[in-house]
Amino acid sequence: MGAQGVCDGAAEALRKSKRGEGVRQVLYSMDLPASAKPQLQAIVFGVLKNEELLLTVARESGLMSQIPSSMLRPDDKLLLVLLYEALLGSRRVRGTAPLVDIVKRNKANLQKTLAEKRKKGQAAAYAEKIRLPRYVRVNVRKTNMESVLQSFQLKGWNVKTVPSEKSSKKQTADAAPAKKNNMVEPPKGTIVMDSIIKNLLAFPAGTSLFADRMFHGGEIILQDRSSCLSAVALDPLPPGAICVDTCAAPGNKTSHVAALLYEAHSQALLEGATGKEAKKGQILAFERDKVRESVLRKQMVKLGCNDVVEVHGQDFSDAARRAIAGDTSSTSSLLREASHFLVDPSCSGSGLVAQYHGSSSGVQTGEEEKEEQSHEHDEQDGNNIASLAAEQVKLVLDAMSLPKAEVVVYSTCSVHQEENEDVVAKVLQATRSFKQVAAIPSWPHRGLATAGPHGPLCVRASHDKDSTNGFFVARFERIRGEVDGKGGAGQGGGEKKRKGEEQRGRDEKKGKKSKNEQKGGNTRTSSKKFKDAVDID
Repeated sequence: MGAQGVCDGAAEALRKSKRGEGVRQVLYSMDLPASAKPQLQAIVFGVLKNEELLLTVARESGLMSQIPSSMLRPDDKLLLVLLYEALLGSRRVRGTAPLVDIVKRNKANLQKTLAEKRKKGQAAAYAEKIRLPRYVRVNVRKTNMESVLQSFQLKGWNVKTVPSEKSSKKQTADAAPAKKNNMVEPPKGTIVMDSIIKNLLAFPAGTSLFADRMFHGGEIILQDRSSCLSAVALDPLPPGAICVDTCAAPGNKTSHVAALLYEAHSQALLEGATGKEAKKGQILAFERDKVRESVLRKQMVKLGCNDVVEVHGQDFSDAARRAIAGDTSSTSSLLREASHFLVDPSCSGSGLVAQYHGSSSGVQTGEEEKEEQSHEHDEQDGNNIASLAAEQVKLVLDAMSLPKAEVVVYSTCSVHQEENEDVVAKVLQATRSFKQVAAIPSWPHRGLATAGPHGPLCVRASHDKDSTNGFFVARFERIRGEVDGKGGAGQGGGEKKRKGEEQRGRDEKKGKKSKNEQKGGNTRTSSKKFKDAVDID
């Protein structure tokens, strides 16, 4: 794809995104080479983040007065693309359009104007790019860690093993991780095995694995460290479990859950399990967008997960409502039996913006294969946080409404409290059937303590503490004995349940403890032991 094609493609994606379509959705639908999409994605997000600055510099430098009005149609975004590349992106202006020549002639003056604004504090200072490690997850459904390491060692790589800290696999509200350095910094020529996330390897920043046969064969998956946290928080999975990924495309998190199911099944067989525990288990993967659904199906085949993953091209919330209403389809029947739910919905993507060129923090993860680093969220307009948060709460409650739901994990690639700790608080207020427990107790970077007692039970990730992109995870578990009828959690499961909750509320006002609270209750507070031990953001 030539330079002008890249610029035209980015301009077209910007036009469509301005009409309300999500950026990743636009890129999925465009007929582009796979290798071009990361570059276009970087340009588009860079323009969206810096549009006002780019236009201000263009005006103050005198560039706008040199451009004929015929080249400045209201919906033409090519100028923004060229300005971004000249000032914040590659710092090169390439292409064959007449507008390219005009911007190229004024490039020096444009850069001088931007430098003056930075000097006056009117624009963010240039920040050196922070280069994150290249993360690779070993796909145990196709290979194993030993074989992968042997393959890389034959290519000259050294392997460094970081001993993992002993911690209970069971996730509990009182689990207290020891404070420690959670940064991952692989030296040149060295692969580092992650100390917390099983089967995850870290390579030096900028390592290109796009041509590796193991990548093309689905034996290794280029997946960011933060992206792995969702499935890790869902573990341990019981053998034969029916799991649901509510917003699954493009599928790296889905395949990670499939890997955990595979390991649980293999261990059960070694221990002589029979009946349900001897089954492989199943994953229902929902994706309502047809283009993304197609990508998801292809990825499941490539990664060897199609024997346990059942892809459904429909909205999860609609499917959940039909299941609760007694629909007799096979999908509804499976949903009523599902126990583990991963809710990884559309979000602002504010934790990922740092990876794109021109961002204030300038984080990079690598080069041409960046689209495989599994930033799986459908990033939306970050200015509409309230509506995103409302939808996020609804999806979590929809998952909790299924009759046999036992564990629900909620995750985002956002850094905003409104989409993270505040969503958790609203969920806890809306349901009496689930409690919050500590997600991934061994992960030292915890949620915001300032958000309330539930904050430190959550997990956060960031480039400056964890060598990865911004991320958030929370884990909920059903309170024993609390089984909803139709309507489910947070939706009023019948008159008896309503009266019980009213009585519980009266008891709480009197300072009494209800029966459920004596058993552990809806965990809206965490132990002091936990809060004192974790690394608070």
